[in-house]
Amino acid sequence: MPKPRKGKGKYVEEKISQSSPLLSLLPEIRYMIWKAAVAMDPILLLGRAYTSGAPIQALSLASTSLPPSSPPSKCRDLHQYPSSKSKTNRSKKPRAPTPLSWLRTNRQIYTEARSILYEHMTVHFCNVFTFNALFLQPRTSIIHPALLRSLSFCLTLVIDSDLRDGFRLSRAPGIAHGWETGHGRGVCCCPFCFANFASFATGSVDDVMDKLPAVRELRLRIEFRCRWGQGNVRPVVGQFANGRVRKGHLYRPRNPVPLVCVDDRATVVEFVREFCGLWPLKIFEGRKMEVACVDFSTEGIKHDPRNECPHPSDRCWCRGRNIDKESLQMSGIVEEIEKRMLDR
Repeated sequence: MPKPRKGKGKYVEEKISQSSPLLSLLPEIRYMIWKAAVAMDPILLLGRAYTSGAPIQALSLASTSLPPSSPPSKCRDLHQYPSSKSKTNRSKKPRAPTPLSWLRTNRQIYTEARSILYEHMTVHFCNVFTFNALFLQPRTSIIHPALLRSLSFCLTLVIDSDLRDGFRLSRAPGIAHGWETGHGRGVCCCPFCFANFASFATGSVDDVMDKLPAVRELRLRIEFRCRWGQGNVRPVVGQFANGRVRKGHLYRPRNPVPLVCVDDRATVVEFVREFCGLWPLKIFEGRKMEVACVDFSTEGIKHDPRNECPHPSDRCWCRGRNIDKESLQMSGIVEEIEKRMLDR
């Protein structure tokens, strides 16, 4: 009797395994190759399609490699954010190259490299949409939340102007550090704000952490943003002959020096305590990380578009200013954040 014919897919894979020079190597050598292949840059998850209405959800995700030295603005340029004009918002940008597509080449490659992949892979998130979509991926997806060991986040830290060449960590009421929550003025019902509110405010921290049981590494990329409502205002210096108010010039140096952090150590410690209690860092409360790394982007301050100056020819105090790295290190904010992540 003729032997039963094998399934087409399985037969093709066995044929490839027998004829492939790569898969014919010793298992130890293949292990070294898989390890070198997955020692990659962080993988940035991008939203490709969004639902309409509130709350907005990302329907599908794409991924691309993100060099560690790239500024947070690079992440924003790669993202396709949801729009309220169409019913189903799909990206018109070309699909970014997928750094994990080689895993789908062969079942043997996927089986052997999967454990190595999750041991060395870092997944990067920039906003609440892609983070929520991580838990809604189909079972066929390569990235599984329960197996992730290392996560990376882009966060925002709001600062206030202090005198001419200094800044303070903003602690004004209603200021939203961490991930942007839309308007940041209480609970808003617009689709963007409601997506954040529905995802976190009504959920449980334990529910999120139950889906991320293997996370042991946390890497933060933090950029600075000016506080809304603190734009430059021309001081009143007198009156003109016709009785109109006369205003002075704004302090706008041609080559400004980097802004220096003027907060003392006690203020920084208290600020870090509040900062680590905000989303998305709040979901790691009570869990000690094995690795915690904080990287501040000091080149340029992100301008809040709502921070408009009264006079059209004026510009915000943050324009063209950088952050002084030395004063930032001396303030102890990096050490305090890392310590709090490790000691939780």
